[in-house]
Amino acid sequence: MFRPDTETGVLTLVKGGYHFGNQGQTIETVVATRGMTLIGDRLYCAGGGFWVETRLFEFTKRRDEVTSSLPLSGEFISGICRTGDHEIVVGTCGRTGETKSCLTFVDTETMTQTRKKSINADISADLMTSSGIMRAGDYLCFAAGTLTVSRVSLTTWQVEEYTRPGRRPRSPLSDLQRGG
Repeated sequence: MFRPDTETGVLTLVKGGYHFGNQGQTIETVVATRGMTLIGDRLYCAGGGFWVETRLFEFTKRRDEVTSSLPLSGEFISGICRTGDHEIVVGTCGRTGETKSCLTFVDTETMTQTRKKSINADISADLMTSSGIMRAGDYLCFAAGTLTVSRVSLTTWQVEEYTRPGRRPRSPLSDLQRGG
């Protein structure tokens, strides 16, 4: 993670925003590109992977280091989105094709996990440019590694698929507009 200073043009490598792995042969990015969310003057994103533990990171404006971090379940980051004034949800998944995904809800004021829910779906960590999660009403929508688009209810935790190869696509947003 780099912090640019727009006044001086200096680009600072943020302490804790990188990790050396594979016996020094690679630099694994700790911060994933699966989304970031901003609450006040704090930026939240998550990262991890082969060489480092999966974590949620907090970066504070004008600081050159990770302000806080929280360990997460799952092997890879699928996405992150804001669900309340001081709450975010992070989606994580297992290896390709596995259906051991997890949704972790975090109170950003205390940087504590408030709820964790395992779901029997593949929330993709890398489906072209469609990875990530998005909140729409009482649902979290996500892409899966098998080219499906699904949603999970935040009240019943039921997962519904909307598109699948060979099946005519259905829009999850049209259901929400009808109140479903």
